[in-house]
Amino acid sequence: MRPLLVSFFVFFLMVFGTHLVYQNWLENDSNLEYSDNLAYSHASQVVTLKAPSGKRLVPVGAVLGINDVNYVDYSFKVNVKAGNTLSVEAINVLFVNDNETFDAYADLVDFDFEVVMTSDTEALVNVRVHLHMPNTEVELAVMKGSSVTFELNFIQ
Repeated sequence: MRPLLVSFFVFFLMVFGTHLVYQNWLENDSNLEYSDNLAYSHASQVVTLKAPSGKRLVPVGAVLGINDVNYVDYSFKVNVKAGNTLSVEAINVLFVNDNETFDAYADLVDFDFEVVMTSDTEALVNVRVHLHMPNTEVELAVMKGSSVTFELNFIQ
């Protein structure tokens, strides 16, 4: 009986801790701003992270509310020289808040890439972007009220 009570108590603490972290995120995430894509070329794409309409982006690990998502998907069609393969990398990950730019927090953003060749000369690049939960008050302060921009390099 005692191990059952201990297990229940540990489970309760984990659920309660997750709830507290999520509530802290909700209080500090209400000012995140998102805007549209900035520029496009077949060599690179500069993107400002934007949650889907009516949704709110929260970090992976946070408890999801009704209108919350923990990832954003993007798709790009990229011209590829016949016979070449295409790879993708994310660089220049920046948090921008008013006139301040923070470039030391790229590890708060995670990217998953999928490249599908639709023909010999065209590829469909699917990008899934996640935010990580901030570990410190400094990271939380950087995320609060910031927009996230990044550049995707399409390498042949």
